[in-house]
Amino acid sequence: MKRAFAWIVLLLLCGVSFAFGQGVAVPEKVYVHLDRTCFAAGETMWLAGYVENALPEADTSRFLYAELTGPDGGEALVRTKIKRGRRGFEGHLDIPDSLASGDYLLRAYTRWQLNWPEDRLFRIPLRIFGAVGSIDASPSSDEIDISFYPEGGRYFAGEAASVGFKVMNARGRGVALSGKVVDDLGTEITTARVLHAGMGLLSFTPVEGRRYRFVPDGEGKPWALPDPAADGATLQVRRIGAQWLVKVVNHTGSSCVLWLCAGGQNVAIGEVSGSDRTFRVNKGDLVEGLQKFRLTDASGNILSERAVFCESERTETISLTVNHAGESYAPRTLQKTRLRLPAGVDSATVSVSIVRHTFQPYVQEAGIASYMLLGSELRGYIENPDYYFSPSVPEKDRRASLDLLLLIQGWSYYDFVPAYPLARETTQSLRGEVRGLSKRSPRNYLLSVMAPSLNYSQIEKVAEGGRFMIDSLDFRDSTVFILQATRDGVLQKYAPTLLPDPIAADPGPWGASWPFYDPRLVDSGRESGPVDSPFPEGIFLRDSITTATIQADYVRIKSPFGSTPRMGAKTREDLEPYDFMDVLSYVLSQKPSFTKIEDENVGQITVRDSRSYEYFGDIALCVNGIRMGWDVGATIYLSDVEKISISTRDSDSFLLHADGVVLVELRTPQSKPLTSHGNTTVLAPLGWQSPRYFYHPRYDKPRVWVPDQRNTIYWNPSLGLRGGVNNTIFFYTDDQNDGPYFLRLEGRTPDGRWVSASACL
Repeated sequence: MKRAFAWIVLLLLCGVSFAFGQGVAVPEKVYVHLDRTCFAAGETMWLAGYVENALPEADTSRFLYAELTGPDGGEALVRTKIKRGRRGFEGHLDIPDSLASGDYLLRAYTRWQLNWPEDRLFRIPLRIFGAVGSIDASPSSDEIDISFYPEGGRYFAGEAASVGFKVMNARGRGVALSGKVVDDLGTEITTARVLHAGMGLLSFTPVEGRRYRFVPDGEGKPWALPDPAADGATLQVRRIGAQWLVKVVNHTGSSCVLWLCAGGQNVAIGEVSGSDRTFRVNKGDLVEGLQKFRLTDASGNILSERAVFCESERTETISLTVNHAGESYAPRTLQKTRLRLPAGVDSATVSVSIVRHTFQPYVQEAGIASYMLLGSELRGYIENPDYYFSPSVPEKDRRASLDLLLLIQGWSYYDFVPAYPLARETTQSLRGEVRGLSKRSPRNYLLSVMAPSLNYSQIEKVAEGGRFMIDSLDFRDSTVFILQATRDGVLQKYAPTLLPDPIAADPGPWGASWPFYDPRLVDSGRESGPVDSPFPEGIFLRDSITTATIQADYVRIKSPFGSTPRMGAKTREDLEPYDFMDVLSYVLSQKPSFTKIEDENVGQITVRDSRSYEYFGDIALCVNGIRMGWDVGATIYLSDVEKISISTRDSDSFLLHADGVVLVELRTPQSKPLTSHGNTTVLAPLGWQSPRYFYHPRYDKPRVWVPDQRNTIYWNPSLGLRGGVNNTIFFYTDDQNDGPYFLRLEGRTPDGRWVSASACL
């Protein structure tokens, strides 16, 4: 087959470009494993993120963003940034107490993924029970909707045609249905039925001039099929053993080219100069996983495409053996769960969630294997995606159902290509520009950047036009930055501002609303009425911080005031009348004996006590526990100060080798939005979240009785498993006596194979 590509390769080497081959490939996919998908307002949502790179030689983004939004997407209600650490992307999202009951959406993405439309981002519906409001059931209408998808996008009169169809109810679930195809003369052409998850296939040869309808058995109304096309081209793909037969039906009147598109690469298969041609493609010529055959004209315009899936050992889901041992599900009893990898798998790293029996319907429907291999590539909602990779389903049935799914939901006419791609995010940065009161851009300005809690300072020359970028930063959330623009050491009417954060910006208009598919309603056959709370007796119990979580690796902004108040310290209420002053001016006004000394050669400012010796008497400035220069004090305004203390000849002064000390504690972004004055901007951009570890209580020793109302019983975002042995998880039950518990496990092996398992314990 490679020889047949020679003429195509020659064209490429000569500089012929094809529209669909331009732009940047999509090398990253994101999957997030949640402990569950139903919460009470005020609970903590635990998550483990996975970022997959389709290009092995390229690095992945180091930051993952998770947002809680309304059911239709849009503006984020809660947002966090997770940094890849030693244990991967482990994080959490605290659900606000103020949220009303309703359906919400969690979306997660990397900066790189914002180059593409919203359907490429990871999204999962959530249900939250708040203090107010109620949740209504999904629509209870008996109406169905039938959609038709001609293979390759179109079909022609006189040519054998395959048309996929999908039957859905008002809840978006597949419906079993059978019927027949009739023409406009009432003649029955063929019969068909749903094969899997509401999907079926119509096969017939249309006659020129006739129109066709699908008539469901019973009293269902007829549904019109798309009319046969008059021109264009299409693809028909059939698999026979280890070969794919790709038939090109060409009615364009000119030649076209068949391509194989996989992993961001486009490989030419051959040219079609006549009306049709059939190609044989061996399994060894394909890559593993999802890919597309694509038909283009000589200019590279896409005429038709057809998705296929090539299975391999790496695409098979690795299922673990799960054995559970426990005397009973009585409150606070020890439970043991043994996990064993199958033979031939040496190790794996997985995330594990164990939830109360009540929350079993709210475990994620799509596992990591089905999402990474399938769900992240297809349009629309995939019902029961794990079915297509389950070892318990016969391979023949899985393969046939998956091919039907790809004919229907892999159907598309074009690919999106970003015009100005964002870079992959491996470090944090500040981007902005210096602006003045007028529209004139500054020239020859210096930008000073300080982060007191990081002991970081940087001075950069601002390029003509006023734009700047400070890269290679590493900061946590709530880190305060102070930016100041100066010219020749003189403060003027220019101030730095940050450009809108492309991550914080709305990714764009979101598509159709996300209906919440409630498994309990579907399985129980309930048709209407409000959804019952999963919490006993209608009480919204939520995980208690004292029993469910423990803060770890938390870096608190150091307070220069210690654990006891300092004598003479001025607090926020005392400082409010002086909010218009900077720290330097305030200190000089409060201490007449203090003198400001400025070295014009280097632009350095010092403060001394005139009552001290000539070569001593320096006054030290400490901001949030870190000694800073007095040029910083001239940029911090009292409106951004929580507490200040001015002392002379005390223990702090002695330790700092100074004759006095001014201690300043800045206000946090949580207490009040930080303000900007004159040529200084104070801000706290979104940093990465501090890790928090799930706390697993032990009850093997007597201790003070604290109510244990955990809904998530066990959570580990990064559990290492060894092959050939039993890997044991220990945990204690809570007070709610709600067994058996339900386990969900997601992860991967070192060689990139996906691990997924679920079980009742």
